[in-house]
Amino acid sequence: MNEAGSQDECDVFLVHSNYSDDIRKAEYIYTILERNNLSCVPSAIGQIGKPLLEGTVYMIEHSVKTLVLVTLESFKIPWLKLDLILALENAVHSRKACVRLLVEGDQREEFKELGLLGSVPYLSVDFNRSDWEEKLLEEVQKDPEIMDNPLPAGNLALGQVYSVVVGYYGTVLPCLSKILTENQTVKQNLSTTSTRFFILIPSDCKILNPLTQCRDSRIERVDVRLCVKTEDYCGKERTYFVTLYKITDGSTVYYFVGEIPYVLNTISMLHAKGSIVEVDRSYEVNRFLWTLESVLTHRKHDDCKDTFHVIKFEPQLLVDTILTQIKKDVTPGLNAKCVMTPQAKLDNSVKGQSYEFDAAIVYDDEVSTDQMIAQNISDALCKNNFTFSFEEPGKPKLEFLDKARWKIIILSKESRLRPICCFALASSINNDKDKDENKDKEESTNKVKAKVRVIPVLNGIMVKEIPQFMYWMSCIYTNENYIDSLLNIMTGQELELDHCLPRGNVYTGLVWGYILNYLPIPLIGKALGSDIQPVGADLTNRIKMTLRDKSITCGCMRKLYLCIPKSCEDRKLDDADGIAKIGELEAVKVAERVYRLAMYMMTSPDLPDGQVCFLAEQPAPTKHLFDISKRYRNVGISEIDLHSQAEEFCKSCTANVRSETFIRDVGDLNSLCQFLFYDAVVRNVLCQTLYYNCVKHLRCAPTE
Repeated sequence: MNEAGSQDECDVFLVHSNYSDDIRKAEYIYTILERNNLSCVPSAIGQIGKPLLEGTVYMIEHSVKTLVLVTLESFKIPWLKLDLILALENAVHSRKACVRLLVEGDQREEFKELGLLGSVPYLSVDFNRSDWEEKLLEEVQKDPEIMDNPLPAGNLALGQVYSVVVGYYGTVLPCLSKILTENQTVKQNLSTTSTRFFILIPSDCKILNPLTQCRDSRIERVDVRLCVKTEDYCGKERTYFVTLYKITDGSTVYYFVGEIPYVLNTISMLHAKGSIVEVDRSYEVNRFLWTLESVLTHRKHDDCKDTFHVIKFEPQLLVDTILTQIKKDVTPGLNAKCVMTPQAKLDNSVKGQSYEFDAAIVYDDEVSTDQMIAQNISDALCKNNFTFSFEEPGKPKLEFLDKARWKIIILSKESRLRPICCFALASSINNDKDKDENKDKEESTNKVKAKVRVIPVLNGIMVKEIPQFMYWMSCIYTNENYIDSLLNIMTGQELELDHCLPRGNVYTGLVWGYILNYLPIPLIGKALGSDIQPVGADLTNRIKMTLRDKSITCGCMRKLYLCIPKSCEDRKLDDADGIAKIGELEAVKVAERVYRLAMYMMTSPDLPDGQVCFLAEQPAPTKHLFDISKRYRNVGISEIDLHSQAEEFCKSCTANVRSETFIRDVGDLNSLCQFLFYDAVVRNVLCQTLYYNCVKHLRCAPTE
């Protein structure tokens, strides 16, 4: 089937699980394809000498089509989605992502559990029917269709994390200690106050703002809002607040500050309104959690160290979960589970690296056999003069792992099934990056060399039962002489990883957050997913009120122009010739959150009345993109990527707001807003763009 000159490609790359039944079915498919002169490579082979995940990405890129065999057994494996989605995210950038799911039988209901993969084209095959071979060959021999967007919501979690870190936590956390120590309530109750910010992640993604909406009488607000900082951000005043709460436990009252990140509402709403786009809530929540920890514990955020907790909780256990952590924070010695050998800090010989200890031991303390193995390993490390530490309760998992040269992770049948486990492991691999001495060269090419130091210790399970992206590592079985094997690995060299685990695009998550969490509130007075609806939200009244207060008679268009500079830098709109900022409309309030729109006046002799007012702003997510590209090189946003993601942000917002499902499930914003993409390098292009669109609008609609 391949044409001459494409010898490096095969016709079909067949992905399947390592269950015996699936292997048997895959071998049968392989035989059928080969019999019909179609070259096929099963996932068990991949690219020789490469890690399995890396091999999967390589083979997707070097195959005409990729078939993924999905059986009743395989798609219930917690790792399937992570493996395939990571591979798809990486492959889509090369424009070589022609992927089809080969689903056994009629599993339409069960198939929905695949969530994010629900939009990937698939073929139902019944191996008991005589026509399945014919259907398979027909599918394979079709002209390949490259998938522009294999994951319809993109990487929601990534965009949401960087949005909230750049837009809120990066500002609030470094100032938190000072704000709390200046508060009178905290001063009087220091012994029962946690000085950490509680970032609370609900498993069902439901937002409680304030936390007292949980309707548990033990929790109350003390000071509704403590002001941290006020600044100008994208032409509007932005004030950062935190809320102080108290929890009564018997005769003792405990205090803390915290919130459920409002950006999670995006995931919640897309999950609830499946007609807009398919979202796997469980996957995105877990990925949000480990990505958030990974970013906040990054060395670029040393000023955030020891200032927060990221805690996932079950909705009915919110107060109990918070209470347990506060008691650990305020009780000396309660976090003493961390064990270190009484030796000097490790004099590490790895070039350019320093670690606090040789090994971090991670295990599930609810599994007795895992606990016993952890103790055996710690005894052996101590005996052989290795420094080590156990996982520290109450500490972010990724911060703890980042301190160690080697990560020893004990996996059993029980612990491997925890959904968050795969993300903790994936982040451990992703964070193990060593940059070369020539940093400028690396940053310019956005290449980061990685070395992996994860050692899985398998307790009663086989390799096929752990994440596929770890198959290539040095796995140790506890039924062998695992202590000697472990010591041999730790005295050797780290394994090099050519490709870092893909991060995905940032703009996709920013798009959905902006058009779901923000735009509907100031424009149509609709707060999605909230029990509390906006106050003072009528747009026409707010415009008329501002015109009256400012004694302006030229009128104002009932339309918000969302101006997106190609560079994503913070651009003041009134820097443009002929444009002046009038002020801000009365704020719209939803619970403790405030939303403002800015009014501008354009002056030009070519306008009907010489002047006209309009609403405009630079979307905050575009400034987030700029900050991410400059502060977080590991995300891999080059200047070219920044420009393209800014343009894609504009196109995606426009397309989604115009879609029939968005209009039906959210509201019609089309007459109220317009996204404008411009290149600020061209002199006065913003003024010209706004002028053109204002004149065009005035021909169709009157001003207020």
